[in-house]
Amino acid sequence: MAAPAVAARRGPGRPRKDLTTGQSGGLSPTMRQTLQMDLARTSQLYNNAQVQPRRVSSGSGPAVRGSARLQTQANAPSPLQRAQSHYLSPGVPSPVPGGRPASLQPALNANAQCAMVGQAHAFVPPTTQPPGASHQHFAQLFNMPALLEQMDARLHQLALADPDVTKYHGDQGRLNLLKEAVRLQDSFYMVLSQLFCLRTTSPSSLPQAVSHIVVSEVSWRQLEALLCSNESLLAPNVAWFAEFPSPIMKIYSSEHPGFKAAYEAQVRAVADYLIKLPQQWHAMTEASIIRQAPPLTEDMVEQLSLHSPILQNTAFRAIARIYFAAAHLSNMEDGIEALVQLHRADQTQYAQGMRRSVAQKNNAYLAYRLLFNRWKQYDEWAKRHSERQHDPTYEFRGQSLIPFQIPLESLAAFGLQVLSSRITPISQAQPQQQQQQQQPHAHPVRQRQGSMSEQPPNPVPLQQLAMAQQSAHALANGQAWFRNAAHGSPLQVPHTAATTPQGGPARTPQPRPFLNPPIPQPTRLLPGANDGARPQPTHPDSTRSALHQAHLRDPTLVAAKVGEEIPKLYRQVETVCLSPTRIHEKRPTQLLTFELGDDCVATLPKQAVDGSGAPPRETLTEASRQYRLRCCKIDLKMGFPNLSSWVEADNIWPDTVYFDFNGEPLDPRRKLQHGRSLPVDLTHLVQPGSNELKVTVNRTTTDTTPFDHAVAVEMVGVISHETLVSTLRTIPAKDSLASMQQSLNGPSASDSNDDDDHDDVKMISNSLTIKLFDPFSGNKIFDTPVRGELCLHRDPFDLDVFLSTREPRGHGAETPSAVDTWRCPICRKDVRPNILVQDGFLMEVRRELEAKGLLGTSRAIVVSADGTWRVKEEERKGVRSASLEREERARVVKVAKPPPVVIELD
Repeated sequence: MAAPAVAARRGPGRPRKDLTTGQSGGLSPTMRQTLQMDLARTSQLYNNAQVQPRRVSSGSGPAVRGSARLQTQANAPSPLQRAQSHYLSPGVPSPVPGGRPASLQPALNANAQCAMVGQAHAFVPPTTQPPGASHQHFAQLFNMPALLEQMDARLHQLALADPDVTKYHGDQGRLNLLKEAVRLQDSFYMVLSQLFCLRTTSPSSLPQAVSHIVVSEVSWRQLEALLCSNESLLAPNVAWFAEFPSPIMKIYSSEHPGFKAAYEAQVRAVADYLIKLPQQWHAMTEASIIRQAPPLTEDMVEQLSLHSPILQNTAFRAIARIYFAAAHLSNMEDGIEALVQLHRADQTQYAQGMRRSVAQKNNAYLAYRLLFNRWKQYDEWAKRHSERQHDPTYEFRGQSLIPFQIPLESLAAFGLQVLSSRITPISQAQPQQQQQQQQPHAHPVRQRQGSMSEQPPNPVPLQQLAMAQQSAHALANGQAWFRNAAHGSPLQVPHTAATTPQGGPARTPQPRPFLNPPIPQPTRLLPGANDGARPQPTHPDSTRSALHQAHLRDPTLVAAKVGEEIPKLYRQVETVCLSPTRIHEKRPTQLLTFELGDDCVATLPKQAVDGSGAPPRETLTEASRQYRLRCCKIDLKMGFPNLSSWVEADNIWPDTVYFDFNGEPLDPRRKLQHGRSLPVDLTHLVQPGSNELKVTVNRTTTDTTPFDHAVAVEMVGVISHETLVSTLRTIPAKDSLASMQQSLNGPSASDSNDDDDHDDVKMISNSLTIKLFDPFSGNKIFDTPVRGELCLHRDPFDLDVFLSTREPRGHGAETPSAVDTWRCPICRKDVRPNILVQDGFLMEVRRELEAKGLLGTSRAIVVSADGTWRVKEEERKGVRSASLEREERARVVKVAKPPPVVIELD
């Protein structure tokens, strides 16, 4: 926690900012009351999927509220939660010790040039990319059933105090939203709710990321318009929200290594949303009003960074209510709820990884607009039917309207397949709708049973939407939705012929929906010429998207027994047989060769293949060698100065390049199917003597895209844990301390007199801070301090902890480590086992701290320029309690002020 953030509260007479423009007084009292009443209903779906119209009073008076209650949303996990792959199992008590560490620190950009040991090839440092942060799922750090019990108890207390939900509907609405967020494990909304209430109860406790310096006051005001202000809630409830799911002081003082990091990750996401809210809300609202369609889930994520499905629903309703209110409808709430049904389908599609193209977005907007126009017609029919109930000559007096029916075109646009004898593309739905407005479709309809009902011309009732959501498959392409929906789907509404007496209204039996078995549809292996681009998953599953490359699966590696024990083996790139060579885009064919000794076959791992279709099994020893082909981007000016710079480069396979090795065509495993580009295994294709790699470039002369790639053949070696520890190089304590003193004292006299040194100002520090706690565990000092020989920092990490994290997850102890996992946890540079070094100076520091009994409390030391060091005093961070501050003030000894000194000026 950093400096306290001051959050001013709105005074009792200060007007609220407009929801759409951010200006004061923009919302009418009626609309604001409607927004607040909606909060009490947003945590429920229709108990009956069919929307029953409200009874409309005769005349122009307001409609009587009596619509069905809403029920909780399901099946819409937050995209942010999907992106966080390092979760703990559900139901873990709060907090849980142990677990996976939080995200690593970003990479440092170091331009140090180091000669490659034992190699004569020329290499080039690539652009260093910071690693993607991996955070634990904040919501899963808690016991969800226990939190839900707390919510139920709070709701029960509120129900006893206000049984009719007339006085505290805002409190109950916020409680229902938070309960739904807990049920869906919506970490974004849980943290947002806590910060929003913490700003009211204790502004000084807010994290720096959402302080008044970062998040402006207008952001909080617009959030109040969505969630209602805290001043309108009961003070005990606001205080309870500020400590849910756990007091912020407890979160920041937790010893769980991932607890604070997971919380801060959500705080940063909330801060990003609050910053963008006043910047993008007005433009998003205006665009929605112009097109008469609310934003899609993808729009809210991209423009507002809004990753909470709970808050997405609230924002969706708020925007829809603006242009629904402008239409002066007598019953707009049920129309909005019909829109929300499509919005939930959109949320489900987004959660499944679907991203729409521009054309698909336009189809979705038209689907929203079509439903809105149909609802306006339905509302007019309902109003006219209600007004004529007092007319004794009205033939259908005392009869009720049939439920509103969502257009088939709108259902199809969101992947809800409904069988019908007709379906109209949305692009043609608008002209047809204008014709419908000119025709008397609102004629009463008599049922065969004798009851009469006035029927608007819509094909599918909302009751079938719930069944369609259970039976329909979400399609991958917008054009495919309409094509498949036109051919048929599991739902069908039978149509009966209507009889029209002369001079009277049309009469037809009331159709009853029924469920038909799915009709098999013809499928094609390849897309058609007119098919649009199919969306691809962000994180592809190779077991589904790479079945055509099942024969390229990595073999199952096991370590050979040494006596009765199975050693721990680590794999690393030892050298390159073919040094990184640039691929020239203007040479269609290039031949690259390298030589291997006659003993290379003896070092290849033994492979066993069974007939069950499982991957082959290979046994490794310390003498085993593997070979693989990699392709990386190359800096044309620098090349690759050392082996580490090549190892740190990301693998990538150009689409227009093909490879053959010793006459065998190679099939690269690309990012599209496997999530990342994987190396090609050449272990069982190499041969003694000359080996030939043929590179074929198939680029057109008009292709001007950058082409800067290089290929190399790597030799992967194996080293055991015992060998690594015994051969670990140690920097003597004297040399390590001398290096630190040289960096603190600046250049020597001979260096300062160098003709090439013309700096007028030199930045020299007189001390150096070295962190002693291991960056992985974060709760103990190192046992064996190591770092890479290319690392520019002095902070070490523990050898045993680092090696334990290199072990592949989900495999046994006999499985060797992966090859591409040797990155420094601090600077992300290359730290393969053969370039790890142990710091002798830090070993002496550890022994001295252990002798003084300070191992558990000393997190860092400060080394001075004269070679001395001391333990750094621990800085007190996080949330400061009021009682602690009072104790510190009580210890301060008041010192009498000296008498003032008067200086006379002549």
